[in-house]
Amino acid sequence: MREQREQDERAQETKYRPIVDTFDRLACKYGGPVGLEEVNRIKLAPLVREQQGMILDVGCGTGTFIEKYLDARRHTVVSVDFSDEMLALTRKRMRRRFGRSVFLIKALAQSLPFADDTFDACVCVNTLHNMPHWADVSDAVAHMARVLRPGGAMLLEFRNIRNPIRRKITNLYDHEHLPQKAFKVEDMIHALHNSGLDVEQRIALYGENPNRNTIMDSAMSGLVGARAPRVALLARKAQPFDELLDGIDDSTP
Repeated sequence: MREQREQDERAQETKYRPIVDTFDRLACKYGGPVGLEEVNRIKLAPLVREQQGMILDVGCGTGTFIEKYLDARRHTVVSVDFSDEMLALTRKRMRRRFGRSVFLIKALAQSLPFADDTFDACVCVNTLHNMPHWADVSDAVAHMARVLRPGGAMLLEFRNIRNPIRRKITNLYDHEHLPQKAFKVEDMIHALHNSGLDVEQRIALYGENPNRNTIMDSAMSGLVGARAPRVALLARKAQPFDELLDGIDDSTP
């Protein structure tokens, strides 16, 4: 059993090595508080900030999103990334909170080293598009769902293949060492449902100013997933069926 596990780990390391090497190399230039990524962080941060307890941040990068949502009075954040250099920058960025409310773990999203039902919330932002295959995304969603407690919330952000510009970027720049994948909203919802989660909210991400409601935001609010460059889904893990039955009064006729 142990030998097989070690073989699997070596195979995974070989498979993802080109991507890991790329992110180690780009870490010092990655995830600055500017541009489209920053706008999306600002827009999504309140959804995470309202959660409580243990939060798993998968693909934390350099910690720029953690900065936006972390409330040390309410949160303990476990930050996961596969890049040593990314984690080192997160440690530097969060140095005053590191070891108190922020903890770093080197791991793959497709193979999270945590027990079932560990976290109250799970966040995966600006990460899924860098996975080489849909099977990796599906495995990552399943693992995140596994370690999420019943009733816990999951926030996923991803590139939308139905947006023509994003589709062109994927076609031109999707490489083995730096994948640029995009997905259908329906497929991501299906993956969440298969992992026992129900989608509560869909958020269109256009890169507009999140502090000012724009005409585009209003006009497209009912068409999430149709043309938005990026989409975020807020989902919740269902309670086990036997727990739901416990809440039913058997004496009721």
